[in-house]
Amino acid sequence: MRNHIREPFYIVLVVAILLSILSFVPTSFTILGVTTRPISMFADVEVKEKPKPVKLIAVKPIEKPAPVDFKDKDSLCYKKGYWPIEEYSVAKQDNLAVFYQALMNAKKKKVHLAYFGDSMIEGDIVTQDLRAMLQKRFGGRGVGFVPIINFVPGFRQSIHQSFSDNWTPYTVIANWQSSIPYGLNGEVFVPAINTNGTNSSWASFQGVPQMAGLDSFHVVKLYYSNPTNADANVSIRKDGVTSTIPLTKGGGLKILTLNTGKPVRSIQMAFTASDRLYVFGASFEDSTGVYVDDLDMRGSSGQQLSVLDSSIMPQFQNDLNIKCAVLQYGINVVHTGTNDYSYYSKGFVNTIKSLKTKLPGCGILINSVSDRAAKKIDGYQTMPEIPKFVEVQQNMARQTNTAFWNLFQAMGADSSMINMVNSSQSLANKDYTHFKPAGGTYIAGYFYYSMLYAYEKYEWGQIHNKNAKS
Repeated sequence: MRNHIREPFYIVLVVAILLSILSFVPTSFTILGVTTRPISMFADVEVKEKPKPVKLIAVKPIEKPAPVDFKDKDSLCYKKGYWPIEEYSVAKQDNLAVFYQALMNAKKKKVHLAYFGDSMIEGDIVTQDLRAMLQKRFGGRGVGFVPIINFVPGFRQSIHQSFSDNWTPYTVIANWQSSIPYGLNGEVFVPAINTNGTNSSWASFQGVPQMAGLDSFHVVKLYYSNPTNADANVSIRKDGVTSTIPLTKGGGLKILTLNTGKPVRSIQMAFTASDRLYVFGASFEDSTGVYVDDLDMRGSSGQQLSVLDSSIMPQFQNDLNIKCAVLQYGINVVHTGTNDYSYYSKGFVNTIKSLKTKLPGCGILINSVSDRAAKKIDGYQTMPEIPKFVEVQQNMARQTNTAFWNLFQAMGADSSMINMVNSSQSLANKDYTHFKPAGGTYIAGYFYYSMLYAYEKYEWGQIHNKNAKS
């Protein structure tokens, strides 16, 4: 009879030898962004070298003389701490000077900051706190522009919004068509076609008493386009009182003021149209103050902005008085193992050039990608591609003569997202990518004080130069 006692020993020995050999050859690889763990028989006894943080290669900004006698201590935000905004404008004035000048006049005339971004600002995260801080300093009552429907209903807390389920949405990222006029945020919505008022597509908005200046609506405007010349009207219900208003025929941006003067706490819009009508959204504001428009689009790389309607965008800019456009992208571009982003840089530089023609005279600020962590052998670590991509974004600002703010550094750079996730205040989600509302408050604060420092520096120069001439 054959003796099988030794066979398990031989099998174990062969496996051990194979694993020992594999421990000395590369066995880690990436499939669809997921990196496998390397094989090592000696992982518990290896002396691991602590990973070194990746350092950025700084691109020197365009130097301009500071206002005479201006010192950091002259800035009200100096003690708060800030990460400076870098200007790469080759003109005598900074790229964002037009926005700072508008802020100086905000008590007399409204100004909008269009904050374009991906899911990092979805639900008005970051932007709602930035808006509150700016309005506390410069005035303003309202959230600014809001799409007629919300793809994540109930998530946004700065305005209560509900709508019917018979809208047809079109976005530049999901179903772009050259014949469709896309709005300020790259979206447009088509209500159900009807002529008798039944089954009308509707949208309803309510103020938020818990947030300062957002409990009611002062000036409300509707933005739409009617290139099919449809017979259309909108039924407006404000605080229980209903009225019907005909909608103008023709293409381009149409603007209808729905409320002015006496504030209302709620407003509902129901649409009747004999043909396709394009509805963009509504603005909730006042005639003075500053407004931050949350223009988020989940999954966007930002390059989709290049296909926004070249005739409608300037009309939006003119009515809202947009003087600054913030571009917050990158989280959908950075991938594990990808180190060459020249393809993206080329495309996004062209996007910025296109945006300059659609928002003429508007200051443009590129906000870098935030920190993001991925799971490694030793736990979560900052993706090494993040600092490299930040450098790419910094160079794009230089190439386009725009401004740049390093969010990655401002929030603490390497491991900062890990610290936010592990914070007792729960500042970020456990995807180690997205901020929670509480974390968005912190990020908004960093950005606000950075911008306020640049503003106060500009304001000082304007006031002292004027005094010197008088």
